[in-house]
Amino acid sequence: MNAAPIAPSKLAARMAALQALALNASSPEQFFAGWLEHVSALCGATGAQCRKPMADGSLAVVAALRFGTTPTPEGGASRYERLVLETFATGRPKAVPPREQLTADEADANPTSASLLLTPLEIEGEIRGVLELILPVLPTGEALQRLLGVVQSTMPAVGVFERRRREQAMAARAALVDEVERFTQAVHEKLSVRHTAYAVVNDGRRLIGCDRLTLLVRRGRRYDIVATSGLEVVETRSQSAKLLSRLAAVVAETGEPAWQLGRNDELPPQIRAALGCYVDEAHVRGVAVLPILAKPDPRRPNAKLKRLGVLILEQIEDISPAPGRVDRAELVVAHTATALQNALEHESIPLLPLWRLAAQARNLTAPGTRRKTIAVATVIIAALLALKFVPADFALSARGTLQPVVRQHVFAPLDGTVHTIHVQHGQRVEAGQLLLELRNTDLDVALADVVGKRTAAGEQLLSVERALYDDSTKLGGEERHRLAGQRSDLKQQLISLDEQLRLLRRKREQLRVVSPIAGEVTTWNVEQLLQSRPVRQGQVLVDVAAIDGPWELELQVPENGIGHLLRAQREHGDALQVHYRLAADPEFDRTAAVSEVHYSAEVRGDEGNTVLVRTKLTDANLPPLRPGAEAAAKVYCGSRALGYVWLHDAVDFIRTKVLFRLY
Repeated sequence: MNAAPIAPSKLAARMAALQALALNASSPEQFFAGWLEHVSALCGATGAQCRKPMADGSLAVVAALRFGTTPTPEGGASRYERLVLETFATGRPKAVPPREQLTADEADANPTSASLLLTPLEIEGEIRGVLELILPVLPTGEALQRLLGVVQSTMPAVGVFERRRREQAMAARAALVDEVERFTQAVHEKLSVRHTAYAVVNDGRRLIGCDRLTLLVRRGRRYDIVATSGLEVVETRSQSAKLLSRLAAVVAETGEPAWQLGRNDELPPQIRAALGCYVDEAHVRGVAVLPILAKPDPRRPNAKLKRLGVLILEQIEDISPAPGRVDRAELVVAHTATALQNALEHESIPLLPLWRLAAQARNLTAPGTRRKTIAVATVIIAALLALKFVPADFALSARGTLQPVVRQHVFAPLDGTVHTIHVQHGQRVEAGQLLLELRNTDLDVALADVVGKRTAAGEQLLSVERALYDDSTKLGGEERHRLAGQRSDLKQQLISLDEQLRLLRRKREQLRVVSPIAGEVTTWNVEQLLQSRPVRQGQVLVDVAAIDGPWELELQVPENGIGHLLRAQREHGDALQVHYRLAADPEFDRTAAVSEVHYSAEVRGDEGNTVLVRTKLTDANLPPLRPGAEAAAKVYCGSRALGYVWLHDAVDFIRTKVLFRLY
């Protein structure tokens, strides 16, 4: 084969491209695929294949270009495979003629119909692989040396790529070692279950490389979620938390880890059912459940390992297997088991809080810290004396609303349906002004019935009187007496019907609802609320308030504070001072005075059992007021000890719930 020499410009361009590929390739497959393209083009090969040694000593194909597969005979490795191994072992290239030029015994030395060139990949004086080229003509002599020189000229690019890969691997390994060291220090830092759990899920998630990591600790027969990566508080009552606890309990019973990445057909039925319920609820794609087992007891080598908890890895989107994830997860589980077992044993020590207090007290009495202890004790005693003897203003906090003093609910006088509405929200009305009209079909029917009965009775009375006066000469005594009695009955019936008619017309007049006072309609969306709506007698229809008149602040004072208020009224008078701030104008502090305290307590909204206290506004500079405006208020009830002012709720609780029961 007399191959033409390669043009220097073409060779330089290929070398530059190979250098760029060596610096930018992200994986061996990508680099060697591109490298084979360049080598094949430079050598005129129709196909190429590259093999690299594996950990078990075999040579594996890392990239192939139009090479096909090499058949393996039933008796073991083919002659061709042995030639490849020999090339790698000796470091000498081999040229293999086409198959038709070989004898029958040597036919398996070439799996192709063309010529083959096997050349070792020598990088920095070390054989690191074998290159297989499919050539149209068997190279010999000078052509063979030229091809080997071309292949060798590409070796620096392969060396650059492999050095870069080694540097990246070393950097990743160093980063992993640092990450493992940080994780180990954080997990074993304190003998606290909660601290250990937070360190495991947050540092362990970064070490493993998963989206979310959750630690569940065994409490009897159940598994409670202690910490989840990225969350400060876990809602353990949620449905997903309950399903996660159930999944942890099912897998922990087996004592073996369960990995699920997209498919869970190989898992046991009970684990598959629990896993499916959780995946459907939490919308995750990959889940791994790793039981945390205690260290074996040397005294009981055959005993079942104690289950401490469960570590759950979750992948929300990406479920592709990451290299080394399983090994890192096992490392996290091993350290978690040791740290969690130590923390649980430490927190199970009887009277542990008392032992901690005793240790702190011992440290405070050490000679080097005695002055500091005396100073701290002096400050504490001074603070306690101040809480007992220093007076301070005692005020009760309450929520309230602003309301006009003169306001009136307008009730439905009768059952009916709202027919016509004459007012709207914010409209000013006068006393007696028509607000709305009701319609009562039963009343209309009853009125029509009474009118009809009265008309019939009146006509019948006229007929009887006409018979008595016009035909008086023709009537006998008995007939005259009968007609006279009938006339008397008809007159009484007419009187009764007139009274019924008067009452029915009075009821119909009541269907015209008027305002009891002059003021402003404060009901919102009157027309949408009441138009064509059936109402019952006594139902509130609209509210009218005199917003131009005086206003008051209605406070809802909790029942447990009303005793302080009444005691302050006896000591300082009825008009106790009130400071309040409007929710709509919280910048200014305004004043009022207590005017009335109701005697009964009622449940009002979310405030619980409260007593209504009315106050008179004393601040002259008030903003435009709206009925129902919310305010936060303080009712001043004199002076009490500073400690009681700050802690009166706790003091009252102890007096009623603790000390009273001990009497």
